[in-house]
This record gives sequence, C-alpha cells and structure tokens, in this order.
Amino acid sequence: MGESQPNAVQQTSQQRQDNMAAADLLREGVAGLSARDTAAVSESPYYSIGELAERFQVTTRALRFYEERGLLHPFRQRKWRLYSHYDVERLKLILMGKRVGLAISEIQEILERHDQGASQSELLGFILEKLEEQADFLRTQRSEIEESLSQLAATTQVLQRALTKNGPRSRATARSSRPLRRA
Repeated sequence: MGESQPNAVQQTSQQRQDNMAAADLLREGVAGLSARDTAAVSESPYYSIGELAERFQVTTRALRFYEERGLLHPFRQRKWRLYSHYDVERLKLILMGKRVGLAISEIQEILERHDQGASQSELLGFILEKLEEQADFLRTQRSEIEESLSQLAATTQVLQRALTKNGPRSRATARSSRPLRRA
C-alpha cells in the first residue's frame, strides 16, 4: 500500500511535467501571434467570445465551430461563453495547426491525445508524425502544381506559335470575311 501512493504521486508529477512541456510547445508554436495577443492572455482569467475573437483575429463563428467540434470548452454563465486560459492554449494549438494546413480532424486527434493523458514523448511524436504527413502532402501538391504550370507554359507556346504563323488575323476578322449565305 505504501508503494502505490508514491507511484500515484509520481504519475501526477509526470503528468504535470508533461502538461508544462505541452504548454511550452504551444507557446513556441504560436510564433506567428503578435506580442499583444500573447500578452493579452495573462490579463484576465476569462475571456468573452468577442474578446477572444478580437485578440486572435478569428471570427466568433469560428470559435463556435471549434466549440461544436469539441475543441474548445468554454464555461457558460447564463447566455455568455467564457473562455479560460486552458481554452486560450487550445486555441493557440488549433491556429498553429491551421497555419500549417492540418485538417480540423487532425487537430482534434492531437487535442484528444493530450486530453487522454498521453506522455510528452507520445504527444510530440504524434504531432511530429502529423506534421511530416502534411509536409509530404504539400510536396506532392507542389509537384502537381509545377507539372500543371509546365503543361500550361508548353500549351501557351504552341498557341502563340500558331497565332504567329497564321498572322495577326483574329477570329472576328476571319468570320467577317466569309460570304454570307442566303437561303
């Protein structure tokens, strides 16, 4: 019995360290946010939907969408939604994920793993896996775009040569020079 108690304390301590490390990751991941945005987070324990939307330059509809999807969990007081520091940290992660092109479902997976108590290394490994998948997807997309641009350039050259070969005569000129048919 004496052995199980220190183990429980160690788990709590380990979870606390993991949560602090995840919070550090979130802070590092929001480099795109302005100093005003990150400083505003420490001003008040709760934020209204309008305050949060303004500070992070998102719409209130987006915040409601994140709530509907279970990504944010604002406290409800009568008709008001009040967002805590916990929600602010989650919103930072959501916005970071969106900036790198992750789907909402992928961001949701990351947050769910965090909520289920995944260790820091498990969570970071999972995030790394998602980011590598996104990088591969973007590289493939870039390759396809480059191929399309190459085909577009080749087609444009063929059309320009054909136009030069046929002279400056336009379609309108070609149509107007045909004799009219009479019935």
